[in-house]
Amino acid sequence: MDTGLIITPIAGAVIGYFTNWLAIKMLFRPYKEKKLFGCKLPFTPGLIPKEKDRIAKALGNAVGEQLLTSDTIIESLTKENVLESIDNLMDAGFDKVKLSYLKVDDVAKKIFGEKWQEISNQASDVICKKMSELLASQNCRTAVSEILNSNIRKILDKKVEDLPMEKILQYIKNMLISSFKDISESGIVNSAVEKSVWSFITSLKEDERKISEIVSCSTVDELKDYLSLKAPEAANALISMTDDPEVEEFLKGKIANVISSFTGPLVGMFIKPDDVYVKVIEGITNYFNDPINMPEIEEQIGKAVDKFIENTVGSVATMVSGQIRENTVNRITSFIVSEAGKEENIELFAQRAVNFINDNSQKSIIDIIDFDGTADKKIYDLCVSLTDSIFTKLLEVITPEKVDEKICSLLKLRISVPAAHFSLDNFISVKKIIKKGYCTLVRRAAPKMIEAFSVSGVVEEKINSFSMEFTEKLILSIAKKELSAITAIGGVLGFVIGLVPVIVSLF
Repeated sequence: MDTGLIITPIAGAVIGYFTNWLAIKMLFRPYKEKKLFGCKLPFTPGLIPKEKDRIAKALGNAVGEQLLTSDTIIESLTKENVLESIDNLMDAGFDKVKLSYLKVDDVAKKIFGEKWQEISNQASDVICKKMSELLASQNCRTAVSEILNSNIRKILDKKVEDLPMEKILQYIKNMLISSFKDISESGIVNSAVEKSVWSFITSLKEDERKISEIVSCSTVDELKDYLSLKAPEAANALISMTDDPEVEEFLKGKIANVISSFTGPLVGMFIKPDDVYVKVIEGITNYFNDPINMPEIEEQIGKAVDKFIENTVGSVATMVSGQIRENTVNRITSFIVSEAGKEENIELFAQRAVNFINDNSQKSIIDIIDFDGTADKKIYDLCVSLTDSIFTKLLEVITPEKVDEKICSLLKLRISVPAAHFSLDNFISVKKIIKKGYCTLVRRAAPKMIEAFSVSGVVEEKINSFSMEFTEKLILSIAKKELSAITAIGGVLGFVIGLVPVIVSLF
């Protein structure tokens, strides 16, 4: 057997393997250039030591511009798993706080150390000064006014149909009852109603229209029904006035005069005015309280109303204003106030308000209240006025003494106390705000940090600081498998190349 057939492929494999192995070694070795008789030997130093500065710069640029970009860092720091970790840390921290016996002052000392005492001493003056500056700032007031205006407009822009009408009805009723009670006790209502009665009567004196012309048929029917319903009550109220000795004496005198004028003095001696007075009062009382007489009472009231509405408004007003007396006005005022204050009437008024709202259910609240097109300006002016009033009052009460008092009471609290009163919903909201703030901070700070940090420069500087021996070990540890494969491939290719002449010679 020809040994050349075996030696040639094996020699090719050895040469291929050795040349690849040598090439890999020459990437790193020698670390420094070598000289012979003062002349630099070729291929020294190795390729990587020779191009180390360029490689470091290229690698730094690649890392800084392609790998560790601001977008990459922002994406990595705001991933869902990172935010979930922050969430878990806050949950654990909050649970720990709720069980803590430390006071706020103790926690502050741990955070600020020796500087806390100095900070604590200056806190009142600094807080007071900063708050005063903030409250005095026109920009701050304008911002608060705009926030108020925006929130109010959001509410007023809602459609009426979206409102909880049952709650609104109950609120209106409660508000009317409470407000009417407070105002009534203060005497404001009585005074206002009395003034309104006189002003109303006086203003109608020149009105030549008939009452029937300005009052609808349904209103007349409602008035008849109301007077019929109130007739017994009114009669009993009038009769109760006869309990007054002066009224009783006055009526008896009138009855005596009537008897005397119709019967003469002689017959009048046998008729006692007191007996007639009692019979008249009993008769009136029984008549108005007997249900059998109600149709007749209603008929007479109807006729009286029909006759009354044929008068002109001015004639009625003149008659009333000419005969009315202060005590009569007081009675009218008391009657109006009493009727208005009854719960059923307040409920009726509240229901009418809700009915009006329901009739306009497709409109927004602002559309309903904007009668003259100036609602926007009035709302904004109201917000400005409220803001100025609140800020002015705050400026009056914010003093170093008050702030110091509040700070001292706060520092004495155990941190578990406010934590215990912190609801789960509030804590969830705070966590959302913190995470949102964290993400915003990362997005704003990352580009500036990358620019200030200069990733490419740091990577370049770090690589240049490595010794070549360390650099070689580092690269080999990373690409050992791949470099070994290249060496093996060299042997395989050498073997194949050495085998080709052998195959050719066989043919």
